[in-house]
Amino acid sequence: KTEDRGQKMNEGYIYKDKVTQKHLNKCPSPTTLLSFYSTLYPHSSSTTWLKKIHAGFISIDGSVQTDPTQQVKLGSLLEYRRPPWREPDIPIASKADLPILFEDDQMVIINKPTTIPVLPSGKYYRHSLLHLVRSRYDAKEKDLLLSPIHRLGRGTTGVLLFAKKEKARAILSKAFRDRLVHKTYLAIMKGSVPDQSFLVSAPIGLVPYPACRQMGHLWAADHVNGKPSRSFFRLFQYYPEKDLSLCRVTIETGRPHQIRIHSAWKGHPLYGDPLYDVGGLPYQELVKKDKKLPLEIPEEEENDEWEGEEVVPGDCGYYLHSARLVFQHPSSGLPLEICCDPPLDFCNVLGIPSISVQKVF
Repeated sequence: KTEDRGQKMNEGYIYKDKVTQKHLNKCPSPTTLLSFYSTLYPHSSSTTWLKKIHAGFISIDGSVQTDPTQQVKLGSLLEYRRPPWREPDIPIASKADLPILFEDDQMVIINKPTTIPVLPSGKYYRHSLLHLVRSRYDAKEKDLLLSPIHRLGRGTTGVLLFAKKEKARAILSKAFRDRLVHKTYLAIMKGSVPDQSFLVSAPIGLVPYPACRQMGHLWAADHVNGKPSRSFFRLFQYYPEKDLSLCRVTIETGRPHQIRIHSAWKGHPLYGDPLYDVGGLPYQELVKKDKKLPLEIPEEEENDEWEGEEVVPGDCGYYLHSARLVFQHPSSGLPLEICCDPPLDFCNVLGIPSISVQKVF
């Protein structure tokens, strides 16, 4: 089932910024309302931000401001009231259909479907897992935190952990930082990997990429300024008729898009990945110097926070599944192992009916 809410508007959203010195250092001085938003949030052009200011969508310390030259001061609270917009459809019928793998009074573990982002961003708000999980459990009324402890990419499926209470969040977050949580993925990689098992330790950092409108960079293999990153790959099976390899992957570090980048760096990008090519960098045709972004957002797309037609890291198409999570329970301290078989679409790519994670491990 796919939820058909794309034709309905959500209720909009209020984006809040408490102005810091770091904000002001990035903006022209003196910092005006227009320069603040157009500098820090370049996903929309200056002209588009000007229209939003004139429309009364932005306030300073609770007072609506329609003057784009109004000066922004240190400590001020800025609020951008984004009007309601249509969100993309998601592959579940309702919040009640969220697939639950484990639950107790400390946490809930979800079997994340593909195409749903963990956190609200861009065109996704109500159709993010954070919103769906908190809505399902009436988080506000029941005073539940329900915070995701780790992240999965929008196209990644499988085991995802949410903490219900602050104490559990703190304990589990520390366990992740101390590398006491063991995460294992299944990845479909192009071609026949040459080794039964191998380590990839290519550093990962930000490299120029103009299609990322807000940053102008994306995470990729970077041997100059990248941070140390380690991924361990083990071949489970090669499918010669598809020329695809199913690999088990464990990660010692948790850099953004780490498995996508490291599999590509090894010479075997994830099957269907629209972004990362051999070497762990974006496909060259995506970063041509003469490729320019539109100067203006189409008027009919303004309320949709237009993201353009460029390939960006959040795009799906690749096949990566969070199959296993092993950690200590935040309350009892007892070991807990959560496993999850990959979805049917994942198996169909390999031409097989199913994959048992228990057999893979």
